[in-house]
Parts: sequence; structure tokens; C-alpha cells
Amino acid sequence: MKSQVFPKSERGIKDIGWLKSNFYFSFSDYYNPLKSAFGTLFAFNDDYVETGKGFGIHPHVNMEIISVLLKGKMNHIDSMGYSTTIEEGGVQIMSAGSGLRHEEYNIGKDDVNFLQIWILPSCKTSRHVIKCDVFQKIKERTS
Repeated sequence: MKSQVFPKSERGIKDIGWLKSNFYFSFSDYYNPLKSAFGTLFAFNDDYVETGKGFGIHPHVNMEIISVLLKGKMNHIDSMGYSTTIEEGGVQIMSAGSGLRHEEYNIGKDDVNFLQIWILPSCKTSRHVIKCDVFQKIKERTS
């Protein structure tokens, strides 16, 4: 697979007030036939969510979704009974399997900035998996 560069100036943009999104690939109401996924990478979004706002209950089926919290604090509650809080530096990996419903909201004092990456799995599965981890900030070395 060949590498491609996607300049910031060519990203799709969505601003609905509480949500500001930058799309690297066709997503939501942004469509560019030259940017409709990249192999199994279906979406790569840079999202900003206002305090107290978020995504109400919605479904996912056969999708791997990775959320990387760059700033802020979000919750995650799903139909499988899983509930967690993800903070800055946190990474959540969700395998939707044959289907689940979930919601996520900015529960912090500041706006949230997170990357959301969607990957189409190579095979369908009924298994639901959610994993979370936290990565410490890597400080730049000074000489």
C-alpha cells in the first residue's frame, strides 16, 4: 500500500456548535470520492466536543473504534454494561462485534479533543471487546 499525505487544508470540516470535526476521509456529510477510506482504515477524525455535550446512544456493528483523548475527560457507557471514564492520555479500543449501542459525553470542565479512528475488521465476529489504557505524556528532551 502506497503512502499518502493528507494536508490539513484538504480535510473535511463539520461544525455544529457543540461538535467541531476534521475528517481525513469521507465521513458524515463530508464526501470526497478520492478520500473514501484507506485500505481498512475507514475513518480518522479529529474531534472537539464542548463541555456537557456528546454523542447520545447510537449503534455500531462490525467496526473497530479507537478513541485517543488528547485533552479533556469523556465517559463511555454501552449496552454490554461497560462504563468508564477516559481522560487525557487515555486510549479506548472498542470492537463492536455483531452490534452494541453506546454513548459518550464530555464530562470534564474543558472542551474535549480526541482522535477517533475506525477500522473495518478483516472478518465479522460476534465478540464485543473494550480495552482502555493510559499513556503518560512524553516530554520533549532539552539539551
